[in-house]
Amino acid sequence: MEKGKNRKTKLAIGVISGILLYCSWCLTPGVRIGTGTDYQAAAGIFWDQLDLDVFYCFNGLLMEPGLWRDILAVANNRLFDLVPAVLMILIYSFFVFSGDRKERRKRIVLGAFMSIYMFVSVQAMSLLVFRFHRSSPTKAQGVSQSIRISKLYDWKIKDASRVSFPGDHATVLMIFTGFMSFYGRKKRYIIPALAITIVFSLPRLFSGAHWLSDIMVGSASTALIFLPIAFYTPLADKCGAVLAPPVNKICDFLARFIPALRTDESGRATRSGV
Repeated sequence: MEKGKNRKTKLAIGVISGILLYCSWCLTPGVRIGTGTDYQAAAGIFWDQLDLDVFYCFNGLLMEPGLWRDILAVANNRLFDLVPAVLMILIYSFFVFSGDRKERRKRIVLGAFMSIYMFVSVQAMSLLVFRFHRSSPTKAQGVSQSIRISKLYDWKIKDASRVSFPGDHATVLMIFTGFMSFYGRKKRYIIPALAITIVFSLPRLFSGAHWLSDIMVGSASTALIFLPIAFYTPLADKCGAVLAPPVNKICDFLARFIPALRTDESGRATRSGV
């Protein structure tokens, strides 16, 4: 158990870092946060110029048909969102069942807390902090020669958004990676989690559904603020104590069919929190 002072220091560093990152975007001169704003007028401002440069770089690659455009079309289909979800479940399942029988229940409770915390984090920042509508590059005024990949294929493709900030997919993936890094503490969990975060945060950026700063500022600042709160406050323990009874009841039922969920050889379960 970390000393209280050390935990408070890490909590403060994380939260302040997230706030400073967000302020580097929203408090500098520019016209980023207004819907219907001419984004070309923002040239020369760091985040705005970077957003425009990255968008035009990747959007220009959509001009020519080929394997790259086909891959992006598939990766930006709504059904493809199931792929990172399944991979997260597989990584976390490996983490759960790599523990001993009693530890598995604690990790399942932790997983329930993590899932709820992801949802709450994204909603809280969107509703309480990021209370503005920022259009994606493909919908923003002043972005010339925007290529809509959704117009080039016969199936539904996500390449635009009226509210692109923050990147919700990237936020969930970053929080997942943070949990695996903090609680897993092993490369076999951290590296796969980090890999899927990088790989599956990019398709929406490449298609023009998000600006770079939607991910690098919106998602990253959310993760930096909320992860330390989960790690360095009693929140996880208290929520785990609440979640443990119902989660253990479900596990007790499933243990009849899945022996690996039993906490001992006789199948009896202990009531453990996070």
